Parts: sequence; structure tokens; C-alpha cells
Amino acid sequence: MSTDPTSKARALAGSQRPQMPADALRRSIDDLETRVGNLDHATGEEALEIPPLLDAATALLQSLQQHGVDLVGEATRLESVQNQLRRKAALFLKVAGGAPTAAAARAATAPGDHAWWWYLDHLVAERRRARLRTWAVGLAIAAGVVLILWVLYRWFLAPDPVTQARLDHLYAAEELAFDGVYDEALQEVDAGLEVAPGDGDLLTLKGALLHLMGETATSEAVFREAQAAFGDRETFLTARAQVWLRFGDGWGALSDAEEILTLDPDSAVGVFYTGAAYEQLEFFEEAVTAYEKASELALQAGQNELYATIRTQLAYLVMRMP
Repeated sequence: MSTDPTSKARALAGSQRPQMPADALRRSIDDLETRVGNLDHATGEEALEIPPLLDAATALLQSLQQHGVDLVGEATRLESVQNQLRRKAALFLKVAGGAPTAAAARAATAPGDHAWWWYLDHLVAERRRARLRTWAVGLAIAAGVVLILWVLYRWFLAPDPVTQARLDHLYAAEELAFDGVYDEALQEVDAGLEVAPGDGDLLTLKGALLHLMGETATSEAVFREAQAAFGDRETFLTARAQVWLRFGDGWGALSDAEEILTLDPDSAVGVFYTGAAYEQLEFFEEAVTAYEKASELALQAGQNELYATIRTQLAYLVMRMP
């Protein structure tokens, strides 16, 4: 079969066209869009390749603009990729291996302050502090009511000494953990377990503290003890999701909430904690959707107190959404 010589010549000329700098920039942006878009499926090594690729793309864009090349579309695309990475900062750190790994990569590169994508660990830490400050305001407002209830509880509904000691150690451990004093919080948990051996809540809190302190294998063993104490996986996951949320670990809470829903797809609690995790991770639209669904499930199941809690949380979220 014959081939049109003109078409063949055009194809050959196209394949031999010199590679232009603008083409290299577009390919670089294509690569970044794919990498950032698929970040949740990336390896740690692949995630850590994103900042230097952003360095190269940004430098090339600036160089071409200085030479008068019109790259408005490319600049918009690169800015969009950067904004997407900023939204996924917490996910980036998780995939990359945590803040210490990101800090080590930054130290090895020594980027300038303008390259904010090398400082995603700082961004995530500041977001977490901001969330904790916001929650602290809510806690302060509730403190007066809690104090009144505590006084009434101690005077009229006081539990037995063992239960009271367990609660005192549990609350003290949670406050210390909230302040990041994990070793002292762990001491309070152990003291609580001395008076209430095998308590599921204390064991769950202990496992989370050990996890935060880097003792992963020990924490998993303690989590197995906690699950045995609760008697079923779903109750344990609910308790652990609560702990992750208190510690500002939205991804941990989301993972446990999703597992709850694999066990019971109609679990209002599972959907509620999914929403709470999304809210903490600043996926606000997803959080609203989850809260709406959770409130419907709670209403259908006759879980009136949970329904009221979800609607209150939803209203608070909507008021402070950007």
C-alpha cells in the first residue's frame, strides 16, 4: 500500500521539531498535575519528588516570562497545582513519611523561603494549632456548664471511688495529651489502669499515645487489648476515632470511620466521624455532606441525642466555613 509522500514528510518534520522550552514547561506541569492529583496512591519517594519538580517548573516559567514568552495559561495551571498541593498538605506529609522526613528533605535542599512547598510540615502544624485554638474557645465556653455539672455530679451522683479515680486519671491524661505532654499523659493512663485494669477507654488512649511517641509495635499490641476489652471491633474503632480527633489526627479518624462503615454501612456514628475527620482535614464540603447523611441516619435509627449533636456540629461548621 502506498503512502502519501507529503503526509509522510509532515509527520517526519513533526517528529523532528526541536523541543522548545515552553513545551518542556507544559510537560512538567502535566507531570505535576498527575502527581498531585494521585497523591493518595503515591509512594513516599514519589511524594518527595514533588517539591523539586515545583522548583524546576517555577524557575522555568519565570525565566520564560522574563524573555517575553506569553504563558498566561501555563501560569494559571501551575498556580492551580500549587493550590491543590496546599489543600493536600496533610496528605502529602502522611504519604511522604511525616514531618521529620519532610524536614530532612528540606535541610538537604536548603530552598528559599519563597518555595513554600518545601515547608508543608510548617503549614500543617499551623493549621493544627489554629484548629486546636478554635476548639479551645468552644471548650472554654462549655467549661462553665461542665463545672456546674461536675459539682452536681460529685455531690449528688458521685460514683464509687474506683470509677472516680479512673475518670480522674483519664481526664488528666487527655488534658496532658492535648498539650503535647505525651510522657506524662502516659503516666496518668498507667495510673488509671492500676485502679481499673483492662479498661477499654484507657487502653485505647494508651495505644494512641504510644503511637504518637513512635512506639508503633507496642501501640498495636495495646490496641488489640483495647478491642478485646470492648468486646467488638466497631466499638473499639469508635473509641479510637474519638481519640484521633482529640489529637488532631484527621487521617487516623477517617481511616477508623471508614472501617466502621465497612462493618455497618448504615452506622450514623461512622458517617458522623467521617464528617468530623473531613472537617478537621479542612475538606469542608465533604464534611457537610457527611454530617447531613449522618443526621438522617441518626434520625431514622431513633438516636435523638446523636442527631442533636450532629446538627449542632453542622451548624457550627457552616458558620465558620470559608
